[in-house]
Amino acid sequence: MKEKAKLDHLIFWPSILWGLIMALLSISLLLIGGLNVVQTSAVVVAVPVVIIYILLIISLMKWLKNDDHIYEEDK
Repeated sequence: MKEKAKLDHLIFWPSILWGLIMALLSISLLLIGGLNVVQTSAVVVAVPVVIIYILLIISLMKWLKNDDHIYEEDK
């Protein structure tokens, strides 16, 4: 029981750290150039994520297509 409490305490700090980093980044972007800079940075960060999601969807579709053929062969 004591080990679980210690583990929960260790997991708690990275969440706080990332929250503070995100808050400081947002505040600094607002102070540097206002809302326009925040919107531009959100788009710039989102584009690679969308590309990765598209690649994941293509991979999933290929896997499901291959899995369907394997399932039909087993019947």
